[in-house]
Amino acid sequence: MRANSLFVVAGAVACLFTVSSLIARQPGKPGKGGTDILHWAVRKTMTNEATNSSATAAVELKQNTQGHANDQRIDLRIRDLASNTNYQLWALIGDETNYVHAADFVTDNSGDAKLKYMFVGASQSQGNGNGKGKKSLPGDLNPISQITGLAIGNSSTQAVLTANLQAPDKLNYLIKRRLTEGDITADLRLKATKSKLQFRLYVWGLSPTNEYHLAINDAVVSSASPSTNGNLSFDSLPVNAADILTVHTLSLIDSATNTVLSTTLP
Repeated sequence: MRANSLFVVAGAVACLFTVSSLIARQPGKPGKGGTDILHWAVRKTMTNEATNSSATAAVELKQNTQGHANDQRIDLRIRDLASNTNYQLWALIGDETNYVHAADFVTDNSGDAKLKYMFVGASQSQGNGNGKGKKSLPGDLNPISQITGLAIGNSSTQAVLTANLQAPDKLNYLIKRRLTEGDITADLRLKATKSKLQFRLYVWGLSPTNEYHLAINDAVVSSASPSTNGNLSFDSLPVNAADILTVHTLSLIDSATNTVLSTTLP
């Protein structure tokens, strides 16, 4: 269900990308692909949007994916809302600008609530209670790494608390991924915190007479030519570490603007 009257849309975090040429060291032959890995964890103190409320909240989200394992958790702790009152949890997913309804909950006698959601592997965890104990992750929130914003709304669909998850207070982010397209193979390695970003993209099987361009969100940010054996390495990403969650796609494009490889993040 989409929310039409709801809230403040989480502001986009602007990124400045500079087109540059990279003279990168060339990788050797690709080894075995191994298992794709995603470790994604964010923490955010929510913003109080209601001038007549002293409510506070903090949310922590974690997703660990490796092989067949896919563990996801949301831990939301809320204080000082109206006591014994119905509220709603809403979420922004991906590039959407309208919130989706995720869950309903009721505060306790003190106006507090603890919401815990879990998804493990291919099955949901079980739980019950109004914001107490572990509950099944709502389907619209799976995977949680696609959630860009959260909001707590009252019965009048007014936002009381909001969180922009693309600008978290704490971030731990790791991707290891093998990409293939025809005879072309690439290994992506990305590791980031709020203050540090490490990036490598190794590519094999390219045409040695062509120039290739690395694109972020469809905008070219770096260019380089492969070695005589068709291998290429991009060893940096011109993005501030704090803005890495605004990067949704990475693409390798040839000089004829054909997309050679692409992947979505996270």
